[in-house]
Amino acid sequence: MKTHRSLYLICAFLCLSQILHASDFTFKYKTASAVFKENILTVATGKVERKWKWTGQGLVTIGLKNQKTQKEWKNTSSNVGADWAYYGLIDNTKGELISITPSHANDEGFSSDYLEVSAIVYYASAETYVKYTIWAFPDAPGLRTQVFFKGPAEKYFKEPIQNKANSVQIAQVSGKKQNPYAAQALAYHTVASQSYDPKSLQFHVTGLSIEKEYQLGILCWDWDEKGRSYQIRATSVDGERKATLTDVQDMQKTPTWQFIDLPVNRLATDGTVRIFLDNTREKGDVRISEMLILEKGKEKANTQNIDSERLLKISNLLPKGYKIAQYLDNGVNQSNEETIPTGRVDYLPINFLNQTIKLSGYYNDTQHRNMVQTPIFKEENTTTAEPINKYNWANIVEIHDGKNGLVMLKESHKCVNQYGVDTGDFSLSEKGISNTGTSLYPADIDGKEYHWAWASWVILFDGEESEKQLAIKTFDRLRYPTRIDRDMYTLVCTWGMSKNHRDGQDAASETSVLKYLHDGKELGVDLVLIDDGWQVARNHDSSTPKKENGWNPHPDIYPQAWTNVKATADSLEMKTGLWGIARGMDTEDMIRNWDKLKMTQMKLDFATFPDNKSLDVMMKKVREFIKHTDFKSSISWDLTENAPRYGYYWAREYGNVHVMNRKNGAPINVTYVPSLALRDFWYISRYTNLNKFQLTIHNPEIIDREMSDAYLYTPAYCVATTLFGIPQFFASPESYSASAKQEISHLLDTYKQHRTQIWNAQIFPIGESPSNASYTGFQAVEKQQNKGFLLLFREVHNTENEGHFQLHFAKGKSIEIEDLLSGEKTRLPLSKTGELAFSMREAGNYKFLKYRILK
Repeated sequence: MKTHRSLYLICAFLCLSQILHASDFTFKYKTASAVFKENILTVATGKVERKWKWTGQGLVTIGLKNQKTQKEWKNTSSNVGADWAYYGLIDNTKGELISITPSHANDEGFSSDYLEVSAIVYYASAETYVKYTIWAFPDAPGLRTQVFFKGPAEKYFKEPIQNKANSVQIAQVSGKKQNPYAAQALAYHTVASQSYDPKSLQFHVTGLSIEKEYQLGILCWDWDEKGRSYQIRATSVDGERKATLTDVQDMQKTPTWQFIDLPVNRLATDGTVRIFLDNTREKGDVRISEMLILEKGKEKANTQNIDSERLLKISNLLPKGYKIAQYLDNGVNQSNEETIPTGRVDYLPINFLNQTIKLSGYYNDTQHRNMVQTPIFKEENTTTAEPINKYNWANIVEIHDGKNGLVMLKESHKCVNQYGVDTGDFSLSEKGISNTGTSLYPADIDGKEYHWAWASWVILFDGEESEKQLAIKTFDRLRYPTRIDRDMYTLVCTWGMSKNHRDGQDAASETSVLKYLHDGKELGVDLVLIDDGWQVARNHDSSTPKKENGWNPHPDIYPQAWTNVKATADSLEMKTGLWGIARGMDTEDMIRNWDKLKMTQMKLDFATFPDNKSLDVMMKKVREFIKHTDFKSSISWDLTENAPRYGYYWAREYGNVHVMNRKNGAPINVTYVPSLALRDFWYISRYTNLNKFQLTIHNPEIIDREMSDAYLYTPAYCVATTLFGIPQFFASPESYSASAKQEISHLLDTYKQHRTQIWNAQIFPIGESPSNASYTGFQAVEKQQNKGFLLLFREVHNTENEGHFQLHFAKGKSIEIEDLLSGEKTRLPLSKTGELAFSMREAGNYKFLKYRILK
């Protein structure tokens, strides 16, 4: 046995020596290269070079260089042993470099081709493996890195972090806080703090399950005897489905609990509902002291936000069989504890102390951000004056030295107003910048497989804002490429004319869809999106189909299943899209419908992702679906709500993003306002590729004039605002007047002659931010940067005859402009800074132009 053991050890040593020796490599793919030698890893794209050193704890960045300017982004010594960490498990922990290998890959066709380096490190003290991957796209202005973890994390984890995302949560949307002293004296051993509003209090409840039964508990009282009365109602998160929970009733003069069934199975398709307490009198207000969400059959009450004395009193009042899923006392006992990231996914040794940085981020919840005061974009310049500066709302952080710039970007679903699943922060200090947040809680990490963390982009550029935008968009397009034959279309959505949930679903019937196909073809639309309603009977009060029919076209409204729709679409050379519930549809459901309908896109709505597992399952599901279609179909992600969904910098390898719902009437939060929609598009185009976003149009001829000034704009103007993205009509083609149809058809015909060139160009916002009184627009810059297209808008309240547009990559030149709708050509000089002075005689007008920079 000793002889065998000795031989085994000798063989193992020889094998390990071969592995370590084989780890040294030089590998090239086009302009990208990777070299590992003497414990130094160097990866380059042809434009950016980054170096790491093996420290015995991991790979830590020791150099980052712009290969064009030779600017080196390193000015401090690192204080970490690896670019990655999982706090309480792996942080400056001794590890063993098991392997480090280069390869050529493209993520199974979901990304552009890249050189990949994959390093595997084993941490014996925690029985945990880390896989660290680096993607180097040839000629890219940056690099992508990602960390994966595998091992029994819960066994070794030293600092427990509770995964709060899995639990039911209550967020107050409207109302002011009040803690009246007089009420405290009358509180009758209850909470005296209150929230109040003259019209309505709104609460957003998340983390619900349609498989469970819930009750709503409300404690409100007319403490100062003003004669208050109220009514309670609930809606789905988008407001389409409604339920009145109580009749109008007077508030009691003493604190009184009321428990009401909460119809989650009808309302909470995405696991969330909105609850409203409406004031039913013309004067006064409505107010509440406490709120409970109760769950039937729950094993253990959630007592995190309630003190023990109050819990004891409430517990004696609860309906039999129910326990507390969440408690809200309007802020008095709510924890303001900072969200702590689980780990670090990227690091650069740059001294940020006293440096000026720029932070940028995008908001989700466009369903409820439809006012002048609620832009889709946030940007902030600040100086890092504190020893450690943390920013947990931004997607992007930038530092600039006057000539050269560096950007670090979170590839995650983080939004300014939605932290999501452990998306972390940017932590800046004199010792460097850390990109934190892994998406993984200890219970998510096991020894069965590698579990991914959020990825990080580091992008370098030289120059100013134009070069920064170009660098980000260039990298974004390599990471999230488009397939023009599949992704380039205009579409009309059957949901856009709905006044309520019922007629929205009716619009997805076979009769309606066949009409949409014919009318859409006549108008110049390429695709009809069959939205919610195809899967249920006309009298079904839900978006979730009954089990006996499942996710199949319902025989009541599709007696021939997809046969007639498919045949009509083929005969008209039209494409189709299909709506579904993100976590409610299985891969088999999507595949079965694609096999019959061959839809070009699958729109997935009502998503909410509480943890890494739900995110991972969703991505695996759609990946399998798209591979089954041989990449002939893609996903359209619905971003319209505030739940943790997809964000702006994640999951776009699978398709595009449905940005907003906009309709022709109430409610005001979704009424189409052209200037507000244009402002969103304008900001989205700053740091993303606009052709990855479906941009919404409605018909200004039918918009409610008391709710919007859309009637001041022409239908063609509204269509033009979307041409550099993916135009999506929320108005039915038949709703347009004959003259509007003619003008739109002419515009779309002209657009399609140049659409491929526009899709291959990079889109930049130009002019002023849309304000309803601006000269604003977009510039499509072709790769050679000496030609492209312009969309210029003079908004309806603009009083200047001439607008000024700072063009990108055109300083001190002259340009030739061709009006693509009239054929008129003009030559105009540009200023030394590249500014174009352009006249439009009438406000509320637009120009669709092609330009060429003259030598």
